[in-house]
Amino acid sequence: MKNEYPIAFIELDSKKRKIFVFSRGNSPRRFYYGSDAKGFLEEDDLGEFIIVGEEKRYWRGIINFLPNYEMVKRLNDFHFFILKPDVVERGLKSTILKILEENDFNILHSRTIIFDRSLVFRMYPYFFTTDWEKNLVEYFSSGFSECMLIQGRGVSDDLFGLRNAIRKKFRDSTRHPVVNLVHCSDSKADALREAFLIFKREEIIKGVGFKK
Repeated sequence: MKNEYPIAFIELDSKKRKIFVFSRGNSPRRFYYGSDAKGFLEEDDLGEFIIVGEEKRYWRGIINFLPNYEMVKRLNDFHFFILKPDVVERGLKSTILKILEENDFNILHSRTIIFDRSLVFRMYPYFFTTDWEKNLVEYFSSGFSECMLIQGRGVSDDLFGLRNAIRKKFRDSTRHPVVNLVHCSDSKADALREAFLIFKREEIIKGVGFKK
């Protein structure tokens, strides 16, 4: 964030994003610093955007906060995993479930849904290029996805590695990069946030349980 604007403060804006506000005289500038991208916020007729490289990426995200935080802290650890539409389309569901089982991941609860546009942007609250946005929405709304709560080993070393191995072995490289078979949450916090988008509180409690 090297620039001529000294930082004034950090705020949570109306879209629930953490924003750095830089001030120089009467010309404050707002800087987005997210897991997906970083850049100064600007706006045109298509909406709010940042520049990444030479690309304009537009904000389409919808951020949901977790309910009842004290209850959430007591839940047992779990992961959130999605079999995306191309898994069902290509008949790979049983193959991927077997891979999870062989690597000691247990499915606690699942739900099969079709994502609408709003749910896509709640699941992925990021800045998108117009091409990526179009393909992501079309992909998720093209068929059924199976969302799962699972338990097993660590996310960063084991589940991420498994996700990448599944994509490397089975992904159709002729299709757009968003068509990539499976999703797993980046962190425990993301697993909680994403799970509450799909499942009712009672389903999560029943499936995951509380720490003793």
